[in-house]
Amino acid sequence: MVLTLQTRRNLLAVLLICSVLLTGWFAAAKLPSFALLFAAVSIALLIIFRQTARLLRAVKLIRENRILAVPAAWLQEKGFGHTCIEGLIVSTFGAIIGSVVQWGQGGLGGSRLLEIAIDRKSIILTFGTETKTAKLELLHGLTEIEAAVRLQDDFMFETGVKARLTWSKA
Repeated sequence: MVLTLQTRRNLLAVLLICSVLLTGWFAAAKLPSFALLFAAVSIALLIIFRQTARLLRAVKLIRENRILAVPAAWLQEKGFGHTCIEGLIVSTFGAIIGSVVQWGQGGLGGSRLLEIAIDRKSIILTFGTETKTAKLELLHGLTEIEAAVRLQDDFMFETGVKARLTWSKA
């Protein structure tokens, strides 16, 4: 995902530079309609470039501050079924679940990590806003309760959310 975003950002940068240069060239050549057209294209490219750069920054931040990485997980959104996700990364700042989910971004109305539950077979992360939530179930493979307690402590330290630990004997 990072390489694809970097390639996209770099391509947008090249297109933006070319568009700005063409805008200047058409303005100097006294062709105002073409200059206005390329100015509009430059503005659109600048907006897309900025969004891509922000997304790339968020992905890097999540990858560099990972708490947990699992090969597969299940995502359940209210009103929708379960979706299988491969290559999930959970961090202090959000999760990469095919798309990027950032906790604590967007002010009071933004997505937040609401609840964490750890049991013998899985970790369930509940995140979203007050009106729209989603649950992410991760199969963790932990066999010792001590490892689960360490993970609970990591989540508390890194995210500020205390994980509910239910570890019944098998």
